[in-house]
Amino acid sequence: MTHHHTSFLSTPKQSLKKLTLLTLCSTLPLLATGCATNNNLETSDIQTSAPVVTEQAQALYEQGLELFNGNNTAQNKKQAFKLFHQAAKEEHTDAQGMLANMYASGQGVIVDYEEAAKWAHKAAEKGHFEAQFMLGIMYKNGKGVAKDRGQAIKWLKKAVEKGDPNIQVMLGSTLLAAKQNKQAVEWFQKAADQNSAGGQYMLSIALGANKSIKGVLKDESRSIALMKKSASQNYEPAQRFLGIALTNGIKLTNNDDEAALWLQRAARKGNTKAQRMLNEMKEEGRI
Repeated sequence: MTHHHTSFLSTPKQSLKKLTLLTLCSTLPLLATGCATNNNLETSDIQTSAPVVTEQAQALYEQGLELFNGNNTAQNKKQAFKLFHQAAKEEHTDAQGMLANMYASGQGVIVDYEEAAKWAHKAAEKGHFEAQFMLGIMYKNGKGVAKDRGQAIKWLKKAVEKGDPNIQVMLGSTLLAAKQNKQAVEWFQKAADQNSAGGQYMLSIALGANKSIKGVLKDESRSIALMKKSASQNYEPAQRFLGIALTNGIKLTNNDDEAALWLQRAARKGNTKAQRMLNEMKEEGRI
């Protein structure tokens, strides 16, 4: 996922969506599968139930966006933070969401998870789905708030209504941790249906790779197919998983280059057997 700065001012809600989810994915301690796919939402889907804001608050917010999206300097970020803060105090929902994001990521202000949670709550209560997503993650991990799986599920369920596959995977993972396995699989399936590498990976784990996940009908062949799909999107956990499977004697591919890639992923994580297999392939001239 990459930043698209050119459209930021012309479509502030779309750009805010991308920025906030991207920053959350890179700054908060998410599950490995939490942000494994591009956001597929259309701009028209991004709506909040915010109250009508004053022209002054909107102007402050837009000035903040311009600075935030301008030259990537610390001074610009600090000034943007001040403008967002002023707009947020006037109940501008998107500004509140930006404040939460900036406090969580340390952009323009020192990292403060409690402040991030405070502003995320304000925006989330008014239907800001990125803030709802952030709040769900914070409750899940106990960042800025006391760890509370029930609250995490509550807010992720609100955020997931927009259909974002990143959030579907995060909700599924949280439900899985709560032993709500059937519901978890439903969300992994929804994400996989959107070609989410993380959704494919987690659905594969649930359907076959992890025998401890009870109450889910196992399907080994489908599990392997999903893991390969995920790996084909360069999703490293899936590639590493397949590499480890190869070291255990499971024949997954006849393509040596593909096998080597998977083994390299496993070897990088310290799997010595994977490294030995790579060495043997090199000696045999297969790679």
